[in-house]
Amino acid sequence: MFEIRTKRKLPCRGVTLKLEPEAELYLDRAPGFLTVLRNRDFFALWIGQTVSVLGNNSHFIALVWLTYAISGSPLDLGLVMMFSSLPPLLFGLFMGVYVDLWDRKRLMILCDIFRCFVVLMFPLLYYFGLLRLAHIYLITFLLSSLQVLFESAQGSFVPNLVARPQLVVANSISQMTSQVTNIIGSALAGVLILLIGNINIFYLDSFSFLFSAASLSFITRSGRVAGATLSVSGREILHRMKEGMRLMANTELILILTITMAIMNFALGPVNVLFPILSEKILQAGAAGFGFLMSGLSFGMLIGAIVVGKVGSRLTKGKLT
Repeated sequence: MFEIRTKRKLPCRGVTLKLEPEAELYLDRAPGFLTVLRNRDFFALWIGQTVSVLGNNSHFIALVWLTYAISGSPLDLGLVMMFSSLPPLLFGLFMGVYVDLWDRKRLMILCDIFRCFVVLMFPLLYYFGLLRLAHIYLITFLLSSLQVLFESAQGSFVPNLVARPQLVVANSISQMTSQVTNIIGSALAGVLILLIGNINIFYLDSFSFLFSAASLSFITRSGRVAGATLSVSGREILHRMKEGMRLMANTELILILTITMAIMNFALGPVNVLFPILSEKILQAGAAGFGFLMSGLSFGMLIGAIVVGKVGSRLTKGKLT
C-alpha cells in the first residue's frame, strides 16, 4: 500500500498514491491568497508596496490639487499628466530590457530611496517660496521615470519569488491591494488636505518610499538573473529591444492588450484632468470631493482583481482577458 502525504481527501476510498517530491511541492503551493502571502519574500515585497502605493496615491491627489491651486488652468493640469506619461513612452522598452542586467532587488531599493528625496523637493521648494510650475513638471517627470524603472524590475522579479502555479494569484493580490490602497489613499488624501494642508502630504509619500525600501531589504532571494552581465554592448541592447517589439507584433494577445491599454489610458486622461475642476466648480466639494471621485475609479478595478484571483487559475489567459 502506498501513502500520500497531503491534507486533501481522495475521491476514492481504499486507493492511496505515493507522489513524487515535485508533485508534493505543487500541492503544498496550490494557488490561494493565504498560501501566497505565507511566502516571506513575496510578503516583504507586498507589504512594502502596499504602503508605497498608499503614499503614492495620496501624492497624486495632492500634486493635482497643488497644480490646480497654483494655476487654476486645465491646460497646466494636462501638462502635469503629460509629463507623468512621457517616461513610459520614452524609456519603457529600454528599461524593460536593461533591468535584467542588474540586481533587481537592489535596483528597486535604490529607486525607492531616490524617490524619497525627489518627493521632498515639493515641500522644500514650497517653503522657500521657489516652487513654480516648471519645477512641478520636472519633478513629476523624474518621479515617473523612477517608477517605470521600479515597476520594470518588480514585474520581472515576482516570478522568482513565487512558484509558477501561484503567479496568477500573486499578481491578483498585487492588483487587488493596489486598488484597495487607491480607494483608501485617494479618499484619505482629500480629507488630509483639509486637515494638515496640501504640501504636507508629500512628507507622508516620502516616508512610504523609505518603508518600501526597508521592506525590500528583507527579501532573501537574489535579484540577479543567472548569466546576466552589465558588459553588454549598445548593439546588444538594441537587438533585445527589437526582439521585444517583434514578439509584441507577432503575439496576438500581447498586441491586443497593448492597443487596449493605450485606448483606455487615452480615455482616462481627460477624466483625471477634469475631476478637480468638476469637484471645485460644479460639485463645490473641494479637495475631499476630488479624492472621493478618484476613489470611485478604483472600485470596479478592485472587484475585477478579486474575480481574477478566484477564477484566474481555471481559465486560459485569453478567455480571462
